[in-house]
Amino acid sequence: MKRIVLVLFASILCLVLTSWNVSSVNAQESDTGEFTLEEITVTAEKRAENLQSVPRSIAVITSDDLDLRLAASVMDVLENTAGITFQGGFGGQLFIRGVGPAGSMMNDPGNEPSVQFNVDGNLAMYANAGAGGSISPSYQALNDVERIEIIRGPSGAINGRMAASGTINVITKEPSFDKIDGNVSIQSGNYDTVNTSAALNIPLKLTGLDLPAFIENLSFRIATRKDKHSEYIHNADGEGVSGSQNYYTLRAKMKWQPVESVEVLAQYTQTRDKSNSSMSVPAIDQAQTFPRTQPHPDDPWLNASGTAATERTAKEQFNESLQVSWATKIGTFTGRYSKTWVPVTCAEQQAGAPPPPGGVCYEGDLIQKEYELRANSPEESKIEWMAGAYKYYKKEYAGPDTSFGAIDPDAVTIYFSDFYGRDNWFAPEGYDIHSPDFNANDPTRSWAISNLDPVTPDSVIFVKQSATRPIDSYSFYGNMKIPFFEDKHRLTLGLRKNYEGKKVQTVLGIFGFDENNTNNGMPHFTFRSSDRQWICDNCYLADSEDPHLMKQDSNPINYTLGWEYDWKPEVMLYANINNGFKPGGVSFESTPNVYYEPETLINYAVGTRSRWFGNTLQLNAEFFLMDYNNLQTSINTESSITYELNGNMYYTPFKWQSRTINIGKTYVKGFELDYDWLISARDNLKGNLEFKDAKYGDRRYRLGKIGMPPGHPEWADFGGRSMPLAPKITFNASYSHRFTLGNMMLTPRFDLKYSSKYVTYNEWWWEVAGAEIWQPAYWKYSGYLNFGPEDGDWQINAYYKNISEAVVRDISGMGTSIQDPRTMGVGLMVKF
Repeated sequence: MKRIVLVLFASILCLVLTSWNVSSVNAQESDTGEFTLEEITVTAEKRAENLQSVPRSIAVITSDDLDLRLAASVMDVLENTAGITFQGGFGGQLFIRGVGPAGSMMNDPGNEPSVQFNVDGNLAMYANAGAGGSISPSYQALNDVERIEIIRGPSGAINGRMAASGTINVITKEPSFDKIDGNVSIQSGNYDTVNTSAALNIPLKLTGLDLPAFIENLSFRIATRKDKHSEYIHNADGEGVSGSQNYYTLRAKMKWQPVESVEVLAQYTQTRDKSNSSMSVPAIDQAQTFPRTQPHPDDPWLNASGTAATERTAKEQFNESLQVSWATKIGTFTGRYSKTWVPVTCAEQQAGAPPPPGGVCYEGDLIQKEYELRANSPEESKIEWMAGAYKYYKKEYAGPDTSFGAIDPDAVTIYFSDFYGRDNWFAPEGYDIHSPDFNANDPTRSWAISNLDPVTPDSVIFVKQSATRPIDSYSFYGNMKIPFFEDKHRLTLGLRKNYEGKKVQTVLGIFGFDENNTNNGMPHFTFRSSDRQWICDNCYLADSEDPHLMKQDSNPINYTLGWEYDWKPEVMLYANINNGFKPGGVSFESTPNVYYEPETLINYAVGTRSRWFGNTLQLNAEFFLMDYNNLQTSINTESSITYELNGNMYYTPFKWQSRTINIGKTYVKGFELDYDWLISARDNLKGNLEFKDAKYGDRRYRLGKIGMPPGHPEWADFGGRSMPLAPKITFNASYSHRFTLGNMMLTPRFDLKYSSKYVTYNEWWWEVAGAEIWQPAYWKYSGYLNFGPEDGDWQINAYYKNISEAVVRDISGMGTSIQDPRTMGVGLMVKF
């Protein structure tokens, strides 16, 4: 395949060179005519408006860009947008301006993202099974996409929760009434890549059927896509180990206009994911504990000791939504409903095996629902306004989180403690606790299990948690834009009142079992389907508690205050202040669950949206300062059993756990520029760049001993440390030239990306174990060719991505996961 692609590139290049004179003449003749940049419509503020009229830092990726790049996923194209970084180790964790899910690796399962990801206005369901804030790969599939909008910075007054650092809007193509049309495509490349897609639009009135008048304006659009490639990571025998892709998505849309003023849009989406997306690379010397895992210097995608991958159990996800709009003289009224559900079983996650010690296993459907009522001003209104109400509900079921630890059998009372501010951490013989911060009776800091039944001296105590984690949120919002001074100035006002409620209801049991018993001294679990619980066959219940309920409520207010000024017909200046928030919650993985506070921020921005030289050069720039309070981050720390014996309190290491904590005052400041230059009618240069400084505020945290590298500090002091996945400089550029060959067009395109070095992992103390915590600065190059008729009825594309074989790490500390290697392939799309 590699030889075929190289021959194709060489052949097209020869064709270009032989036709250079004709192409250049045509281009010069076209240069004497009129040519301008196209106008792009966005819905970043829940109304259709020109991109250049939105006072925000926004980048847009059009369907033409997606077709030319043969992009298979959202992540495939977002990497060429300044200000966005992501890691794929857990499936699509997004960071905008250096802020995303708490931390950058072992995220608390209950933690939510800071980047809101929407598909057709419906909030994507984020994964929570060990990777808080991750987007399912099935959401990332580019199935019949019209455009992607990237809004940098908070939009709390408009989007509310989970939009603290930014928003990604994926807009798919809607059914149309004017013609029957569609497309089919196929793509093939190295790593056994085979991607296929098809879409069909059917207006009923053009089918020749005798229809009643009220359903004449009824149209259906069906789109499907399947993406598959083999593992990018291989072992010494050439067998695939990890990093495969195998997912399928189907979307059906219905659009109906019973009367001119009413529009009904219904949608159903089904996805199935069997990807082995983890791309972990082990240490070169497996006998070494440190340095931790890092890419091989000769072949970064080599996992020398890895075993051949096996097919994973399919993960399915479903979504249904309904939107009804009614346009009147006083405004347009819209109602929206969306439901997403994911069937989850322990068998899917553990491939039929019981959960491992310390593992988390979910059993039951994950359910997410949205309801929204909104009113927008009519098109002819001088004052633009919007008002609405929104409700969000999510429910998860969590199976057992089992933790193990030896304990003195004579203990009378056991405490499971949260160790914020602990003065003393570890002693081999137990340690008498004197810290004034420790309070066994504080329900937010510890949980006491009393009157433990006697256990045998050879027993081991372990904890089992089963929990439900419902999230209930609703809000009311209003925004308006008021023109003044001959309509050259506009004042923007917005307010949103939120009501956030989170609960964790946990059933916790203390069990004992004889370690000399069956199953090699470990507990043996059997799944009981009647109540979806794992039952220990060789254990006995020593003690248990009634359901323990923990709540985290908050009622934040979001606002926006802005000013816009039309300095010239195509130049707008703006300044605004807006804020955002991310809900607090309860760390589920901690034993017991502990609270963390909501994350809030105020964003200050000044910028311009402008076009110059007859609408051929577009420059959109923004300076920003993001002032965070209680920034959330995850940290790996030690959970422990504290027990009372003869009047003294003793501490025993129990388990290494991930926990979300809050950082003090934190500032992220910087500058962003998006540019698009139509140099001639055939030459286009566009891209973006970002400079930013993102460092943690003050926060000290005491570390445990379990799993920590030798020489690690006693205290974790976050103050002034670089935030993960936040390079100071990112730069993207893309150049394309269109050649005309009779009635055919040939368009080569070249992309480059530069990123300065950055920290990949928020637990910076791992740096003592090796330098792999840093992602070095890198350049990344990719090339594309597009060939087809001017009318666009069909096109042949070729791609050569990551020509430079840049090694981009996602995660460090516990392991290193790297992004895609060099890939190449060809594709054919036919439109009808």
